[in-house]
Amino acid sequence: MLTLNEDEQATYADYWTEIDTYITEKTAKYITGELDVEADWDTFLADLENLHLQDVIDAYQSAYDRFIAN
Repeated sequence: MLTLNEDEQATYADYWTEIDTYITEKTAKYITGELDVEADWDTFLADLENLHLQDVIDAYQSAYDRFIAN
């Protein structure tokens, strides 16, 4: 089972709720046609970067690497 250490968990806790909310809201707008995925894609990715998605990915990658090493 994949387990985050204290630092990884803190990173997840700091950023994930806002990231998840953003993705959920944008997905609904893409599905309903309120936003155009192709026209907004670069902005979507930039916003995720600004919300520290890479930090969350890195935390999970670190936990995964430990899991695989065992």
